[in-house]
Amino acid sequence: MSDYSVTLSTTEPNNYVGLIKLRQGDVASQSIQATITANGQLFNFDHLAVFFNAVLPNGYVVRDKVTNVDYANSKLNYVVADSFLQEVAQVTAWFSFENDEKIIDSTKNFQYSVIGGWKECIPQGNYIYELSEIQREIEEIISNKDFTSIFSKISSIEKKYDEQLAEKANQTALNVEKARIDSFTTLAVGSTTGDAELIDGRTGADGITYANIGGAVRGQVSGLKSDVDANFTFVTQLLKASARVNGKYYYRDTHIKGDNADFAVYPEIPIYSGKTYNLVDAVGIFTTVSYDGGATATSLMLGTSTRVSDLSFTATGDGLLYVTTTTGTNAMVFDADYTQAAYAYVEGKTNWQLKNDSVGNQITEENCTFFKHLEQYLLKANKTTGKYYTAYSGLLETPTKAETSIFSGVNLIAGETYTFINVYGYFTQIFDKSGVFIDKLTTSTDVSVTVTYTPSVNCVVYVSAVNTEVPMLVNSSNILPQTYIEGIYKNVLDIVDTTLTQAGMAADAKTVGDKFPTTLTVKKDGTGDYTTVVAAVTQANVLSDAGKTVNINIYEGDYDLLAELGGSTFLSAIDRSGVFAERQGLRLKKNVNLFGVGYVILRYELPDTATYVQSQCTSALNLYQTNSIENIEFIAKNCRYALHDETNGGNPYLTRYIKNCRFTHLGNVPGLWEYPTVLGGGAGGGSDYTFINSQFITTTYGQAWSYHTNHNQVPSHFNVDGCVGIVKASGGNSFNCTYHGKGHLGKTIFNIKNCSGNGIVRKAAESDGSEDHIEVYTNGYVTLA
Repeated sequence: MSDYSVTLSTTEPNNYVGLIKLRQGDVASQSIQATITANGQLFNFDHLAVFFNAVLPNGYVVRDKVTNVDYANSKLNYVVADSFLQEVAQVTAWFSFENDEKIIDSTKNFQYSVIGGWKECIPQGNYIYELSEIQREIEEIISNKDFTSIFSKISSIEKKYDEQLAEKANQTALNVEKARIDSFTTLAVGSTTGDAELIDGRTGADGITYANIGGAVRGQVSGLKSDVDANFTFVTQLLKASARVNGKYYYRDTHIKGDNADFAVYPEIPIYSGKTYNLVDAVGIFTTVSYDGGATATSLMLGTSTRVSDLSFTATGDGLLYVTTTTGTNAMVFDADYTQAAYAYVEGKTNWQLKNDSVGNQITEENCTFFKHLEQYLLKANKTTGKYYTAYSGLLETPTKAETSIFSGVNLIAGETYTFINVYGYFTQIFDKSGVFIDKLTTSTDVSVTVTYTPSVNCVVYVSAVNTEVPMLVNSSNILPQTYIEGIYKNVLDIVDTTLTQAGMAADAKTVGDKFPTTLTVKKDGTGDYTTVVAAVTQANVLSDAGKTVNINIYEGDYDLLAELGGSTFLSAIDRSGVFAERQGLRLKKNVNLFGVGYVILRYELPDTATYVQSQCTSALNLYQTNSIENIEFIAKNCRYALHDETNGGNPYLTRYIKNCRFTHLGNVPGLWEYPTVLGGGAGGGSDYTFINSQFITTTYGQAWSYHTNHNQVPSHFNVDGCVGIVKASGGNSFNCTYHGKGHLGKTIFNIKNCSGNGIVRKAAESDGSEDHIEVYTNGYVTLA
């Protein structure tokens, strides 16, 4: 393929592009790759249609729309069509930028040369390869009320049709236009525009001329319905998140609920005999079905583990389905034979998907109109260790090599752009769909490359990788995962400009969030989205599960979190069980952020009559993933902490940002939790913690701000700047930095600067036998203990 890379200007008087030679007959193999500039800078033509134009030596103008456009980088790629190669000559050309047929701007002219090829006598003419010219003339006929003056055009249009039919690939489309032309010949002189429109309406999109306008409409609608029925499957998601009850599960052989903080259940839903149901994120062993009205029930996956998975079954009779999932998970049940990875969570909507795509691959989420998606095709289940791919003599082979692994072949679609991440490009082989070798991915022998690839034909790629890398193959060039994912990534909603980071390649690293966050407002006067903080956080956590970033703007007021959570009813349900046993209260999920507008107080004060477990297991605010908090005062009493920031060694690579906040713990009465630190935290590995201009105050306990590391962690970084730590008495710990566990992969840094308080900055072991892997730096008032 001949590719000519040029730079074209819309402002310079001339474009010097060097020698561009295009050969007649080389169809779809010669392209002009242009970077567009104006006044020496990249030209912004965002959202404008781009056309390639040329004036032939005979004076005819030829033009074609450019479809391969990189607006972000002001680049375009046009594969030159035959219509621009009509004469062996020097041809003048330019690109135009248009909006609704109005030319907004264009490049200055440049020249290319046409040289002779195998194809002779290419028919010539003005726009001869564009069906749109015929269509335009027909529309003129319809709009012109004096038909006498334009009947003479019909014969010339028919002649043009006959000349093009032998050359045009889309003969059906030309037949339709011919039928429309024929219909006008039946018009009598003096006919009106309405007469012409009725006559024209009798010609269908299939070229058939119907007896009347009603027959044309009915005939084509009937055909459309048949096409829809043949190509689409309609799917309804039957579960509702609002009906989910956390802390319960269905027993294996009944619909009776048991208590367990790790699970959640939905009310029963009806099922019908012979119908296939597909479940997403269900716990199969505790999901049961009954065919006798609930008198007896049977587990769908009796004897299997309690992990969440996708499963399907066909109802053997009319009955009821009882679904169990895990706490906080939005399970789904689709009433169709839907076996691919789930859509992003939907509720109460009917979705559709294509039964098969153009090359017969499996159905993908791309066929769903509601959500964009990112898909990673290199599945661990399809990985074989100890081999690599070669293509000696054009045949795919898999020699043995202990340091490498291979993945099953992946179908790629022509024209789509893919990114290969951390693959062994030299030993990654590409074959067409018939098994003919195309090429290796790269000529570089580097063992790990990240490259983009756009196949020109439908093909299959066979990926090799070294065992020390985390290889991925995604259907995007600008939306890239920051952690290892498999299959369809549900959390991608209109994301752009996300790039890989080295830290992000570790398991469970930062996930891709929404570039444009959702904003919720909390106002006590009822003019916002919510009147309570808890209600807003509940909705934000649901959006977080769907991959959204949510900013909650809390307007001025004193908010009673205990009352919003349910008061005594909430407290009576507290027990020390489940994953979040000691992190109960107001809890934020990933990318849910709180911002105070005006003077905002969030108050969590338990009564003196609270139990020890209630004070031990709840805090005013609980964080464990990426969150930001700004401009809010938190007041806590008779509880664990004002802020509990504990990852329990999970959720690495998070970002914590707290600015202009005040955290006060008023202390606990005797008999309740005995270690009421203002902020107590356990770091996630590889994370970034920032605290700016915030205060941590207690007058009843000897520690204000405290973090410990966890086992086997990569380094984190703490930046504490301009903060205050006030404790019960001088000599306590204003800022407590401790190390915990062994097997750490580097030094965690605590940088405490420009801070003040009445205690010390302390460095110590969190537990006996822990390895010291932290460094603490200060430039403030304190002596490092």
